[in-house]
Amino acid sequence: MMIASFTPAWCSTASPFAAPRRIIMGIVWETAKGAPDGIRRQIGLVGCGHWGRYILRDLKSLGCHVTVVARSPESRANAVEHGADLLVDSVAALPPADGYVAASSTSTHAGVVNALLPTGRPIYVEKPLTIDPESARSIVETGGERVFVMDKWRYHAGIEALRDLAGSGEFGPLESIRTYRCGWRHEGNDDVDCTWVLMPHDISIAFEILGY
Repeated sequence: MMIASFTPAWCSTASPFAAPRRIIMGIVWETAKGAPDGIRRQIGLVGCGHWGRYILRDLKSLGCHVTVVARSPESRANAVEHGADLLVDSVAALPPADGYVAASSTSTHAGVVNALLPTGRPIYVEKPLTIDPESARSIVETGGERVFVMDKWRYHAGIEALRDLAGSGEFGPLESIRTYRCGWRHEGNDDVDCTWVLMPHDISIAFEILGY
């Protein structure tokens, strides 16, 4: 019998920035399909706050040309600090791009994604996709495989090790998965209940361990 147990990183010493670059590389890879070699990828980033600044940093480190939608003084300062190529104040003002990333406040995700869907380009969204099932279903039906939800913890080395152990059967069949949460506040996502922001981590980790 195997019981998989994991504790979110904010209860441990693990770095919360261990996997974002791997996800960002996925963004660049997806938007690069069919594009000529040597062409800088044009990416539109909506939001440059708590997480958006790190997404911008990694996109720039991969050689992308990034236009950032940043409204608040803090977001604009982050965008400048991390090398945004162009700042605009609305999604409508974004120039055509190879792909887009939505890293705005959680409650705005649905509106941002719906505004970007007509572009026909890949869209990466910070989790959660939306904060209600109806808008999430609508986006999936309209966007299909062009819409991706970003969640870094399923790529953590410890989670991948648990996945491999569960899949190998070394300790017998997986009987249950238990998660432990030591805190209920999540910095940078104060516009919604923390369940919307924290629970997707637990679900995506469980999916990874179970092989989905």
